[in-house]
Amino acid sequence: MITKINRSFGGRFIEALTSASPYGLRLSLFCEAATRDMRTVDRKLTETQPIRAREEAFEAGSAVWVWEGLDKRAFLSANASRIREMLVEVNGWSADRHGAGALPLTSQDLAVLIYCEAGFRNGAMDAHATHSLGERGLLPLPSNLSFWIGESAPGHGTLLALPENVALYALYLASIKNRSVRSSAVGMLYTELFRADDISDHTVRSAKLMAGVIHGYFLDMNYRGGKTADPVALMTGYQADLGVDDMLAGTGYVHLGTTILSNRQRNIDAAVRDFPVGL
Repeated sequence: MITKINRSFGGRFIEALTSASPYGLRLSLFCEAATRDMRTVDRKLTETQPIRAREEAFEAGSAVWVWEGLDKRAFLSANASRIREMLVEVNGWSADRHGAGALPLTSQDLAVLIYCEAGFRNGAMDAHATHSLGERGLLPLPSNLSFWIGESAPGHGTLLALPENVALYALYLASIKNRSVRSSAVGMLYTELFRADDISDHTVRSAKLMAGVIHGYFLDMNYRGGKTADPVALMTGYQADLGVDDMLAGTGYVHLGTTILSNRQRNIDAAVRDFPVGL
């Protein structure tokens, strides 16, 4: 059972976020035309309800996180203890939901994704950011969040307190790491990818793979002209520590040859350099 860890973190933190069961959904993978990244798996059957006790759960927690004027490295360093505490609860939730063999979400995973995805303005983190598909907050919570974490997910585009935004994003990543979505040439997406040889025991590669999943490298609809990426080649690339441009060379990936890919790789490299063993 998930219990309170630290009074500054808010009572029954994750339980307050995920107090209801998920909807049953027909799986239909597609991408948003605006970015063609993996943002949506399916539409919800009904409108989600606001998270119960959200304000109470974060009344104390929101006061101890800092972000104003901080760059990515400073933000992660300043909030490292809060993030580590959050991950204990997130991984407890994941074990309850996916079984005792659930792979843990690591601080390395979260560090890489924050470097890649966090709102950033005027050289500092932006907890009030508006992202490309209308997501609000430091990290872009996908419109199909209820598919991944349950019906208590907030409405798409809701601006949440910073620690809640980060916690929900962490739950989303933990579910991606442990949920079977569909079969592929490299096993079930996405859980078997993270259990592959030279990935499961290598936190940096696992974090890079997580970024690749979020950025839609394993989804055919993110490729033009029928030149899709071979998932076996992608996994071989991650196991060999190849850069994104090299892994996607010769494919029809929509952002190939743009600064989007080079910026992503630069952010990944910076996160690994700044936090080589996580927080």
